[in-house]
Amino acid sequence: MPHISKIITKIASSKLTKAAKKSALRMEQYKDENLFQSSMLRELMTDRFEYKGSRLDTILVKNRETGHPVKLQVKVKQEPYLSPERHMLRELYELVDTDAKCVVGEKDFYLKRFKDGTYKMFQGHMNNYNPDYAGVGIRLDQMQIERALSLGIDYIPRTSFPGAIIYHTKMGFLPVEKSLDEVKKFKQVKDFLEEDLKTLSILDDISFSYFKPFITNKEDKFYIDLNKTKALASYAKSRDILAKSGHHRILNMNKDCVYMALQGKELEQWREILKSHPILSKLSCVFNNIF
Repeated sequence: MPHISKIITKIASSKLTKAAKKSALRMEQYKDENLFQSSMLRELMTDRFEYKGSRLDTILVKNRETGHPVKLQVKVKQEPYLSPERHMLRELYELVDTDAKCVVGEKDFYLKRFKDGTYKMFQGHMNNYNPDYAGVGIRLDQMQIERALSLGIDYIPRTSFPGAIIYHTKMGFLPVEKSLDEVKKFKQVKDFLEEDLKTLSILDDISFSYFKPFITNKEDKFYIDLNKTKALASYAKSRDILAKSGHHRILNMNKDCVYMALQGKELEQWREILKSHPILSKLSCVFNNIF
């Protein structure tokens, strides 16, 4: 007759296995509903939004009110970034309305070159200063992704505020595995989750009821993945807010963050998207790849 402890372990494992399968299904649903599901991205990657004029370093975005293309100038700056830990290159991309003489959006990131000639990309920040223009963030993302692909980089990291997770997922970024807590009994799950979340400011924006633990199975051990738990809670809350408000973006959910990355087949999908309508290869600036 099996020992009672083995029976209990088997029951616990069965519950955790079911929870892990359910978590995986939730993640697939989240991906199906959001990955590259951006009408603005599809619209920008058409001939209508391909600039064909003679002005240097010019791209097109969309006037949100009229729906017509708007010309913006691209300005690229490169500068050394030195710290005790890293010697890197900072790149800053600005989109400028030359008529209004103002920057409408900007993004920076950091590059590190290794002795073997390979590169690594580190995230920076992105700002969109004018809501009258649609597609500013997409154009800035596009240039960062083009830059990564040109250097053979296959992993683009990103952190997202909870209210921006839908946008980032539509751009192909997905939450990464991070902050794992091992659980051996199903009844531990709620306790571990409450313990993890009580120190986070994200609960100021998202109530605990949105947090369903994301369970993952690795080599027959079970873990709560806090980052993916936060990602799916952020998505559920954001979806509810947008459905009720009818707006296209959320500005007030910026407590804590979700760690994401563009890699694998999603990065390859971007490679295919960019074949017809690239930006960087048409700019006049000469990039410094030796630093």
